[in-house]
Amino acid sequence: MTLEAEYLAEPDLVFGNQGEEKDPRLGMSKFGPYYSPGENAPSPARIRIGLIGTGETIGWGEKVIARLGEPVASAHTNKWLYPDYEGFSLKSQVRCEFSVVDTPDGLILPQETKEVLSFAHANHRIAAASNLLTSKVERFLLEDSPPEVLLIALPPDIEEFCGIGDRTRGAKRPSFTEQEKLLAEFRKSGQRFLEDWGLEVTGGPEPPHEKDYDLRNALKGKVMRMKQAVPVQILRAEPAHNVPGRGAASRDGSLTPGTRSQSEP
Repeated sequence: MTLEAEYLAEPDLVFGNQGEEKDPRLGMSKFGPYYSPGENAPSPARIRIGLIGTGETIGWGEKVIARLGEPVASAHTNKWLYPDYEGFSLKSQVRCEFSVVDTPDGLILPQETKEVLSFAHANHRIAAASNLLTSKVERFLLEDSPPEVLLIALPPDIEEFCGIGDRTRGAKRPSFTEQEKLLAEFRKSGQRFLEDWGLEVTGGPEPPHEKDYDLRNALKGKVMRMKQAVPVQILRAEPAHNVPGRGAASRDGSLTPGTRSQSEP
């Protein structure tokens, strides 16, 4: 039996103005994003971003978005592996800019944060946090012209008590109360309940609190179930304070020197 192999050369990627390049980073810096021959420039020319967070963290988000519109020179001499960042602006090859939607739809009030943190159980806190953030997403989507992207500037308190860390250690391992275990056994044996026929039962024990096991995954799942799709990104406080280049957003909203960047997977 003879096997024949055929070498297929790697094709070039096509970018703006029909420019070609194998490396997507170099192609973007040289030619910008692809647009059809019948167009004069990439579309859209502006991406509207809605911010979700407290008054403080929304300020960080605005600083980060503004910095993304500016070029950042690479600190490496090998520009092939580490090209300069051109910045998202109409003056760069990208020819697209970010703008922040001016609306209070995404504002998280102190009382709302307090309610989330009031739950002693980590899984209940995570569920409360994901529901709060999901409700802010829904408010944006009720607008006649909702933003194209939503950025959640995660409050540090919610990140500490609901994100991945010591405060939520073991939260990804499901745990059940004795009542939940008993109800599961009843259902497993074929037992039916009044609510199965749409009847509301009052006067009994309070229903168990909703549980989520990972804030990021829970939020992702709830947003994906919405009829209107919208990309959602989470901005953590620590990376926001370390934006490279001219400066980074500090906790008081001012600019402080930034030397390195950290990313959220």
